Amino acid sequence: MESTKSIEPIRHPLVQEIIEHEGKTLFELVEVFGSAVHILLPEIFQENLTLYESALKKYELKHGILYAAKANKGRSFLEMCSKASSGVDVSSIFELRSALSYGVIGENIGISGPMKTDKFLLLAVKHNSLIAIDSFDELDVLINFIKSGLINEKIRILIRIGDLQDKKSRFGIQKDQLDEIYKILDGYSDFFDLQGFSFHLDGYSIKERANAISEIYTEIVKGRDKGFNCSTIDIGGGFTISYLDENNWRLFQDINEQQKALFYQNKKFTSFYPYYSVNPKEKFLEEILNSYVQNTRTRIFELLQSGNIQLLIEPGRSLLDQAGFTVMKVRGTKSLGEENLVFVDANFNHLSEQWFNTDFIPGPLHVPKISTPMTHEQSFVASVAGNTCMENDMLTWRKVPFSRKPKKDDLLVYTNTAGYQMDSNESEFHQIPIPEKITMFKGIGNRIQWKKDSDFSQLDLL
Repeated sequence: MESTKSIEPIRHPLVQEIIEHEGKTLFELVEVFGSAVHILLPEIFQENLTLYESALKKYELKHGILYAAKANKGRSFLEMCSKASSGVDVSSIFELRSALSYGVIGENIGISGPMKTDKFLLLAVKHNSLIAIDSFDELDVLINFIKSGLINEKIRILIRIGDLQDKKSRFGIQKDQLDEIYKILDGYSDFFDLQGFSFHLDGYSIKERANAISEIYTEIVKGRDKGFNCSTIDIGGGFTISYLDENNWRLFQDINEQQKALFYQNKKFTSFYPYYSVNPKEKFLEEILNSYVQNTRTRIFELLQSGNIQLLIEPGRSLLDQAGFTVMKVRGTKSLGEENLVFVDANFNHLSEQWFNTDFIPGPLHVPKISTPMTHEQSFVASVAGNTCMENDMLTWRKVPFSRKPKKDDLLVYTNTAGYQMDSNESEFHQIPIPEKITMFKGIGNRIQWKKDSDFSQLDLL
């Protein structure tokens, strides 16, 4: 049937190599550490970091890349940031402590998130991190530090603006409140270094981001006129990636529009992540930079160059593109009338797309424990169900065509799960352990090796 055509995910050559040639290792890891297991691939993370670095250098921009640590809790990725002397964006004191402990320099760390705790702010100041001020209350906390003598050094700050492109956010300072902010900062000019502004926009509009930069530039000029050292714009993240090639994404969209029984029990979803992007990763950024400032013939990168402005970006998902996958053991299958289920020893907390009330469309790959010749009669269409007692515990609601029927103790592999999928919604419900993270790498020996994520070091690549 058209509705059950395979929708194969894109696979990085290293991912493909591991699945094809390291099957024995994957089975052993699941046996030793339990099902499921998350595999991290820091060398692919480094490739993505290089892509962004090259794009920014191409436009001769002052810049900084801050990896959005919230996208994955894996320590291996922090090791790679330390190795590259790159930055990290953190949103809690726990993320900050983690980044520092893995060798990321404090001045390369951006501090974001709403209503930061006093301890979080104090630790950030002590390490000379760049703090994005989200509220007047946060500014009051810093001023109290100054008054109490806790700090004597300059505090590097950005002001996060919450209303850009006619969008209202619960985060940040409103533009009509900025004059009041300037007055407060002017009263403590010996202690605050206002370096610029930041913003985060939901959605994936290139035009909105380009226009937002233009809006922020106006505030940069205004801040400079008031005597502040405004030279930085932080545009956040949200750079799209491609999980699927264009043909498979269009195929899914066509089937979803036409087919009423595409998902288990006729489940309906109103939106999906854009699993294919015409401009993925650094190309998305380049499209922003090549956009025109509204009502001018000046491009965004030219505006930044002429204003001597540093551009900060906070990619998370896109730095993790292809940099990890999730392996889980098959428990068995069940037929329910015209519908089938593959049950796995994992659950919807291990593949977090359900957190967004949608489905993870890239299909799982089936790795049989015992390889047997395929026949057409062996094909099997099923959705993938988890190991909890919850009716809605589904890892994949979509009906997936398997070339052969998965059997007990086989493996399913979900690729490209490092960005938000692995641990955004993790839980020990039913006392089921949180999946172990295993780091796989080659290093200079060009031989696939593995370590527990917590034990991996950049030294392993030497």
